[in-house]
Amino acid sequence: MTEPVSLPGDRPVATVVGELRERNRPLSTVALVNLGLAVLFTALLAVDGRTLLGRSVWLKPWKFAASIAVFTATMGWLLPSLRLGDRAERTVSWVIAGAMSSEILLITAQAARGVRSHFNVATTLDASVFALMGISITVSTLAVTYVLWRTLRTPPAVAPAYRWGISLGLLVFVLASFEGGLMAARGSHTVGTAVGGEGLPVVNWSLSGGDLRVAHFIGLHAL
Repeated sequence: MTEPVSLPGDRPVATVVGELRERNRPLSTVALVNLGLAVLFTALLAVDGRTLLGRSVWLKPWKFAASIAVFTATMGWLLPSLRLGDRAERTVSWVIAGAMSSEILLITAQAARGVRSHFNVATTLDASVFALMGISITVSTLAVTYVLWRTLRTPPAVAPAYRWGISLGLLVFVLASFEGGLMAARGSHTVGTAVGGEGLPVVNWSLSGGDLRVAHFIGLHAL
């Protein structure tokens, strides 16, 4: 027997945000904070003229804040439907919340310094920041992998289409996270071209060669 599923639907934004807060306080808080940061970074894009590799130093923090807001809000909404148990759900929530908070903090700090956050090992400090970012993402990915394993082992009592959507979304997310690991191992996200060349607006995906960020981005947001 399946249980009714709560979906945002066409309800007012305030109602959806309120329910998200009730469903998962840690992840909803991180989502709202990052949404606020995205607004702040939008303003900084307009007033801070510093650039890095031909783009505003605040473009990457803006992209990551928006991405983290979507990811944490989605996980916060889904987790109560998966019936992991109070302790497991609480642990997963706080692990992801902590990892994502660390990630955006480190990216923001590097942007404020006017240096790259990813693939930057120019100094001991930069290398340490990049390593900590890698640890944060790895921890978050392991938490999502655990959720995927629990979902496959004990399917939640929801409509089959909803259950399959969650399972496949989590699976593609995990696979796309490995793509991030591949980029870290290579020390670059581009293939056959230099970093910093001509790219698509906003996302800045390379127009002159291969770019591993495309699959990484699409996969992460398969949720």
